Amino acid sequence: MPSIPTPTGTSFYWPDWLTVAIALVALVQPWIAAIWKKCWPKVSIRIQEDKHEQEVGGLRFEIVNTRGTITSLAPKIKVKYRYQEDRRWRVNHIYYYVVELERQLLPHHPRILTASADRRLPQYENSWYRTYIFRPTGGIGAKVRTIGVYRDSKSRTRFFCQYAMHRWFDKVPMDDIADYGDWKRKKRARGPHGKDDAPSRQV
Repeated sequence: MPSIPTPTGTSFYWPDWLTVAIALVALVQPWIAAIWKKCWPKVSIRIQEDKHEQEVGGLRFEIVNTRGTITSLAPKIKVKYRYQEDRRWRVNHIYYYVVELERQLLPHHPRILTASADRRLPQYENSWYRTYIFRPTGGIGAKVRTIGVYRDSKSRTRFFCQYAMHRWFDKVPMDDIADYGDWKRKKRARGPHGKDDAPSRQV
């Protein structure tokens, strides 16, 4: 049994069983992580359309269970959105509820599902930055971040960098609005002290 000196001059004896336990954990941990990664459900999402004003099924998306374990999608989808009101940026959220009763997700089998909004807010239509949060009943959740009029998912870094540039420096993401030139001309016509109305998201 190894002896470890301490600052007080006494010796602390490291038990052999603890050494063996640490060695076993270090040896087994990669295998446990690999099994967990393979078996624990994870979903991939692609937003196809978001017609918030539509009464039923306004949100349409494709979902794929990318792991080998069967799971199902939780019916509630949270959407966190950022919008500009006058000269200030605000954050709010709404919930979508999946319309289909059968939400089972087979491994590697894509499905098209729809969801309806719990409420209809005018600022949601004008929001630029949205984060959709999906959760399976068992497994790892998924976040889809969109900017502007396009439904393709953006990385976390690009999403928050463009949001910061837009919020603090008024740098509009030109690739993510329908007609940047027209919006820029209207903004210039209002003058430096005019109300800065960002173009509404087209869905």
